[in-house]
Amino acid sequence: RGFLAQWQSRQLAQWQQSMHPSAYRRLINNEDTSGEESYVTPEQVKNITILTGPTDALPGHGRVVTAIDLGLKKDATAIASVLSVPVPRGNPPILKLLALDVLTGSFDDPVQLRTVESTFLSHLKRYGAYPVLIDPWSAASLVQKYPGLILEWPFTTGHVRELTSILYRVIADKQLSIYPAAGKMWQAGEEWDLQRELINAVVKDCSYGQRVDHKSDGYSDRLMALGMCVHYLLSESSVPLLRDARPPS
Repeated sequence: RGFLAQWQSRQLAQWQQSMHPSAYRRLINNEDTSGEESYVTPEQVKNITILTGPTDALPGHGRVVTAIDLGLKKDATAIASVLSVPVPRGNPPILKLLALDVLTGSFDDPVQLRTVESTFLSHLKRYGAYPVLIDPWSAASLVQKYPGLILEWPFTTGHVRELTSILYRVIADKQLSIYPAAGKMWQAGEEWDLQRELINAVVKDCSYGQRVDHKSDGYSDRLMALGMCVHYLLSESSVPLLRDARPPS
């Protein structure tokens, strides 16, 4: 790149810190990154797996969001709740996975929406979560049944691009904490959990940017439910400040 002014060096450093490594190489170094590349490393996943397990109730102050990645037949339905801990203004966010439940179905025995409903309502009872995020494509009846509580989070190209970037950043910067064996469930004769999904996830270059995805023989339901929570909390400027903290009602 030749000689760089000081401000250019600072800008490059900021981009390198904020972008996925493959995005930086493609946009800044003009390298070919058309193939699949790992989304995060096993070491990065290990670094954020520091909680002991799911939380039974909201631990003190903070804001909780619940998200549902709905898969009734082929994939699984994943329901995640994430806590955003109050921080001083200007400090980085602190996010904690409170719970991750997984429901599996098949073409012959699909997941029932009433089971999805009872599961996310249990999250609301435990954590006082608001809102509940869901892609309305397969859950119009739930959106209509709970107006003002369920917020539509469609899987648009913009949402997926932003989720891909934001979730990577909080993992790489260790601003997110998860627990071992989160969402553990047997799928297609194999045991899957959030950690395995993250380690097996890939990032793909698309016309609209980058998107996180699973390999042909993998899953990403847990990852997406987690990512929906993180995306909402951070992109909507919903990180609570210490001065704004209120005890849960």
